[in-house]
Amino acid sequence: MAGLTLRKSIGFMFAPYYSRFLFGSSLTLLFLQSLVGQIQRAEAINITFDYTYDSNNFFSGTNSSRKSILDQAASYFENFIDDTLPALVPGAGETFTITFTDPRDTTTTISLTDRTINQNEIRIFVGSDELGSNTLGIGGRGGSSRLSFAGSTFTNAYQTRRLEASLWGGSMSFDVEYDSSTAPNGTRWHFGSDETGLDNNEADFLSVAIHEIAHVMGFGTSTNWNNLVSGSNFTGTKSQQIYGGLVPLDGGHWDDDVEIDGLETAMDTTITYGDRKLLTRLDYAGLEDIGWDVNREVYAVPFEFSPSFGIFGVAIIFSTKKAWGWWKSSKQ
Repeated sequence: MAGLTLRKSIGFMFAPYYSRFLFGSSLTLLFLQSLVGQIQRAEAINITFDYTYDSNNFFSGTNSSRKSILDQAASYFENFIDDTLPALVPGAGETFTITFTDPRDTTTTISLTDRTINQNEIRIFVGSDELGSNTLGIGGRGGSSRLSFAGSTFTNAYQTRRLEASLWGGSMSFDVEYDSSTAPNGTRWHFGSDETGLDNNEADFLSVAIHEIAHVMGFGTSTNWNNLVSGSNFTGTKSQQIYGGLVPLDGGHWDDDVEIDGLETAMDTTITYGDRKLLTRLDYAGLEDIGWDVNREVYAVPFEFSPSFGIFGVAIIFSTKKAWGWWKSSKQ
């Protein structure tokens, strides 16, 4: 299978996201999924979704219930990341311009001037497009520029946010073809909050959304990430501690063969029909290494399961394969 390649285009980086055969354990994932609800703490970051560019009505009308799955995906970050982010509010005579991939047409970009980003907010513009090439989703950080006065409140807030792997947020787009009867091989999206009804010809929307949000957060797409890449390995301290050494990479993802606690990671290069993948301890460690303040609770959770959970021997190999995402980012 061809490896990932990077090329630059109008300030964005592109990398194809291929698939292979994967193993899955629904019992394990149901257990992990319940952890978000079990851990009670005040949220620090607040991921907000902006549907301004949802012109294909992927999330509106009869499809409005899908917004709750995006909120569910966001909770896997909000419940475990403790950063406090200042508001970005340009003052008189100052300008703040954000740039991101258009969720309606992922071949173009959008620039918006004098936008306000609230305290602790990570804003993600979402929509859908005919992505083609067996691509399910696209996600990545947005870019920005500013004209401001030295020492102003806005300047200080901007400089503080620049240290983060994602300054203000970004955009995500999902393949609209999987809503129609013309979807490849009769496949379609699964929009369930759990795995009930997740069939072998369905692509799990929650898994794709989690993966793409991580790219918006700078996983595999930021300068902070690039500074920790040596050859084809990730050198982040926390990731090495969790994995037991340098973590093999495939472009801006963990390598396909990387597992932790017997689980496929959410941030490797693959997923397959009928499979659900949530963030693992290693995925959170990668986020910590690029600068996010990951709560200690995520590492204290007992991810090492005993046979009494009925986990071992449950893995299934699905024969249908599916690529699920390009990622895009811009330098800040």
